[in-house]
Amino acid sequence: MSPPAGLAVENGEAVLVSSVPEMSNREFRALVIDACRRERRVSALFADSRDGEGGGDHVELYAVLAEEDTASLLLARTRIEADVFESLTPDCPQVHLFEREIAEQYGVRIEGHPWFKPVRFHASYRSGRDAWGGAL
Repeated sequence: MSPPAGLAVENGEAVLVSSVPEMSNREFRALVIDACRRERRVSALFADSRDGEGGGDHVELYAVLAEEDTASLLLARTRIEADVFESLTPDCPQVHLFEREIAEQYGVRIEGHPWFKPVRFHASYRSGRDAWGGAL
């Protein structure tokens, strides 16, 4: 079974966020891990809270996967459910710092991350959320 497809774009091409396919967590995970296994580069793994300025009820996770040979990018997104998602780091070590930053910025818990700690030690963009259970 082949991994699900994201949106293929050329480097520098602008696309609407709404055109980036939303996948299940399982499909998103399979896509990113497959890219890593094929020696593609994770150019970016980041989150966004789409329900307003810092107080969104849900967080979306985005991946930008680079194919060096063709200078193309693959884009995908998923919704993080219940502020928790399974770490990709054990299967794709290049995302380890991205995941820690996402946890810090959005108060999302990354289950199974091998070295789960803050990157910059700043407050979450989402009020009342802290991935480490500290005082808010």
